[in-house]
Amino acid sequence: MDFLHLSYNDDNFATKTSDTQSSCIERFQENNSFTLKRQDHIDFILENFVNLESYMISLDSSQTWLCYWMCHSLALLDAPIPHQEKYLLIICFKRLINTIRLLQSEQGGFAGAPGMIPHLASSYAAILAIATIGTPEAYSIVNTKKLYEFLASVKHKDGFFYMQQGGEVDVRGCYCAIVCAYLTGIMDDKLTENVAEYILKCQTYEGGFGGIPDAEAHGGYTFCAVAALKILGRVKDCNMDALIRFVSSKQMKLEGGFQGRCNKLVDGCYSFWQAAIFPIIESELPIPEFHAYNQEMLQRYLLCCCQLDLEDHGGMLDKPEKIIRLSKENPFTLRCMEMSVILGDESNELKTTHPVFNIVSTKVDSILDYFKVK
Repeated sequence: MDFLHLSYNDDNFATKTSDTQSSCIERFQENNSFTLKRQDHIDFILENFVNLESYMISLDSSQTWLCYWMCHSLALLDAPIPHQEKYLLIICFKRLINTIRLLQSEQGGFAGAPGMIPHLASSYAAILAIATIGTPEAYSIVNTKKLYEFLASVKHKDGFFYMQQGGEVDVRGCYCAIVCAYLTGIMDDKLTENVAEYILKCQTYEGGFGGIPDAEAHGGYTFCAVAALKILGRVKDCNMDALIRFVSSKQMKLEGGFQGRCNKLVDGCYSFWQAAIFPIIESELPIPEFHAYNQEMLQRYLLCCCQLDLEDHGGMLDKPEKIIRLSKENPFTLRCMEMSVILGDESNELKTTHPVFNIVSTKVDSILDYFKVK
């Protein structure tokens, strides 16, 4: 079947953006390989465990995120680690635990690098990395008393959170703070007061959520808003019809991947930010097997366009011709290979992921049990 009529029309006025879109469509049409390069991805992650390349210096203030991305990617892939590499992985996990411990601030929460002030996004990534490592040694890192003090210190009475002391405000802060509090068993009325009300003010006429009230709807902010509302038990208080319309309309008609905003290019990371919203919505609706997007087309995009077309080379891309590197693209694009419809054979299947927290579902149960007993 010819889908070219769905292609982007640049009105014969080529731009860098339209050229990028065209190259993505060409790759999508040419590549019919529906195989997840599982072992190549595992090898890529293990190599980065041992030795990060020099370009990663630009992410020096994102050290908790690096820990989370590597741990979560391996967990998703359910990595069958050879015996000689298991010892290496144990050492790497020890190093991760020590790194995260060093990044815990005396003020509570976690910083992105040693000597920096604590930040909600860094704290969120640290908690998810700890949950994914999933050992008592990892759990014991968290000083819940200090973490609570930090979360309370960046909370505003109107319901929003500053990302750090004197930092920016958007719904990421609400989501990161609520996740940290919920997973570590310290969430209470003081931390949640007016949070849902603030988030609901961020829903726009498009149906998605902006970072702040009256801002443009955006896929990443929409996920943060909906996931936080789910934890707070307030999803149904938003305009559900408009939300479904917004998220489903962001799946690209031809490639099958998602864009983050109207008139933007497809990007692999939105395969999580946008697609993870659907199971949250589904859990709120009395409709069995509610599917408002094409799962098979999304997986085709991820397999055909987000893997490097080179032998023995792993890692995920946001779109063709981008530089492959350790980043959010790895866990966020991989996550959407775990769906009820699997394209290709069973070897493409990944571990089940919790759509609210973006860690393997069994890891959520384990960390909740640990802090409940504690």
